[in-house]
Amino acid sequence: MPSNSQTGMNGGPIKSKADKLNEELQKKKYIALFHGDNLLGDPVVPKGFLARFRNAFQDVRHIFQPNNTKAMGRVVDKLLKGQGLDKIGGAQLIGSMPNDSNARAALTAKEVKEKYEKMLHPPLTYLGDAFQYRTADGKFNSALHPHLGQAGAPYAKTVPSKTHPLGALPDPEDIFDRLMAREKYRPSQSGLSSMLVYHATIIIHDIFRTNDNDKNISDSSSYLDLSPLYGYTDKMQRRVRDDKYKLGLLKPDTFAEDRLLRQPPGVCIMLVMYNRYHNYAATQLYRINENGRFSVPAKFSGPKLIAAAEALGSKNAKFEKTLTAYRDSLKLYDENGQKPTKTNDYEGAAKALEDLIDADELRKFNKAYDAAWDKLDNDLFNTARLTDQKNVTRGLGNQVTVEFNLLYRFHCAISEADELYTEDFMKAKFGKPDWDPKTMTLEQYVQFMSYAAKEKAKQAENGDESATDPSKQVFGLPEQANKPDLCFTRNKITGLFDDQKMINQLQKSMQEPICES
Repeated sequence: MPSNSQTGMNGGPIKSKADKLNEELQKKKYIALFHGDNLLGDPVVPKGFLARFRNAFQDVRHIFQPNNTKAMGRVVDKLLKGQGLDKIGGAQLIGSMPNDSNARAALTAKEVKEKYEKMLHPPLTYLGDAFQYRTADGKFNSALHPHLGQAGAPYAKTVPSKTHPLGALPDPEDIFDRLMAREKYRPSQSGLSSMLVYHATIIIHDIFRTNDNDKNISDSSSYLDLSPLYGYTDKMQRRVRDDKYKLGLLKPDTFAEDRLLRQPPGVCIMLVMYNRYHNYAATQLYRINENGRFSVPAKFSGPKLIAAAEALGSKNAKFEKTLTAYRDSLKLYDENGQKPTKTNDYEGAAKALEDLIDADELRKFNKAYDAAWDKLDNDLFNTARLTDQKNVTRGLGNQVTVEFNLLYRFHCAISEADELYTEDFMKAKFGKPDWDPKTMTLEQYVQFMSYAAKEKAKQAENGDESATDPSKQVFGLPEQANKPDLCFTRNKITGLFDDQKMINQLQKSMQEPICES
């Protein structure tokens, strides 16, 4: 590099900055180190006994410096107490070693290797909304196999076929009667009650929902995700979720699985309990709001129009007067204290306030407001839904097997009381005195189920909410059965089932032994 030196007063050259830089570069052993990144250098590892000794001596000399006193104290204290190496103090001591330290290079490489090997390769999950929670239908439990365990997938097969199927398959009724039907009730001496069968029934309906048209397909997911409560599709979830308060709640005493309405009341009562626990968990998460995780930005925390007005409105006398009038109109509540009365005063005050805000800005604000509350709603819902899922293998997956479907059955174990209930329920629903549940044929049963499905569709067409809205459904025997203790209806105001009646039913079920096999 050409010199730009000048002559000084004594006639000697004055070194320019470029000259000095060149001299320093020539003296530097490792050019990469000169450019400020101590990790880019690739110094030669000292070899030979004396070279290694000098290298180790430099390590000791750099460690035993006054500024390392506290770090050395922490390291020694923990080692003497048998608590292992103090990571922070140890890192400081290693960092103080020279750049060409053999020990520093070895310790750093060992630590990096351990950290790398602890990470999963390939990774089991990724960033993004799709990977944040397992979906309603079971997708994205595994990032590598996102459809593993998804609703609508074929059953897995564990046991390979070793023989060809017979030309004529045996009669299903005969197989059921021989393997699953019981001749008489024999109370079990095991101490197990109907509560066990209720749990098993929920599990059965959670992971088994064989498709009507293709018996190889399971319409529910392969995970114990309480789909009888939440549903196994986004559409089913939306029908059971509360869409009013945006706080991750379920509609009161509501569950998604209509097949369980035909089961003994204890099964439905347990799902009501799960519903209430979900709402309790979501409410507690919102109240605690750890680290501000479950909250919306402050500007979206109030009623939508008031929040928009405060964020976008002009702070003048006319605006403040209009905003006050709108606030006053919100104080008019209906008889039940649930929502503002849509009076002319309310509508007029809202319209006057909206007219003072730019329409485009208001539309953008409302969109952002809804997005913030939707995110809070989803975060609370999914966190409460997945509460106590510590033992679920995250990032992997599962596919339920056809063998499990065939074997996991509890028909012959139900209690005597639940057997009588099932007969009463079928008699009340069938409405045919000559159809005895004990002797009716499979053809008769399928005929009735087909009729029941058509009847439900007809009810939906006629606007009967109980046929389409899970929050309107009831369970137990119909009123005409004249057994009020087994007829569970909703409070017309709260939509809740009667607590005492449900408690009484569960207490009875706890005293009813299952049937021994």
